[in-house]
Amino acid sequence: MEGVIFNRDIHIRVTQEEQTEIREKAEVSGLSMSEYIRRRALSRRVPSRIETKMLSELRRQGGLLKYVFKESQGMYSEKTATALENLNTFITGLEKAVLNDSETPS
Repeated sequence: MEGVIFNRDIHIRVTQEEQTEIREKAEVSGLSMSEYIRRRALSRRVPSRIETKMLSELRRQGGLLKYVFKESQGMYSEKTATALENLNTFITGLEKAVLNDSETPS
């Protein structure tokens, strides 16, 4: 949520075990405790680190395909163009599923 200013506090009481569990789940998702609790309370999706890493790796693979396309000077242009198009379509769909804050939490 870039550009959003969080200027209100909500204080809740939890047990030591609950705090530990919340902290662990926030760490697994790669979020701060505040962001994790905010997303859960507002029924927003909490992406896992695995999903985020998978998207990053797919983008890296796309970059490598683009490199092959440029270095081959068009020798594999039809195949690399098709592969890039398919990869971009898949990444876009995955981003919507993984990063969309309005979805129900998993």
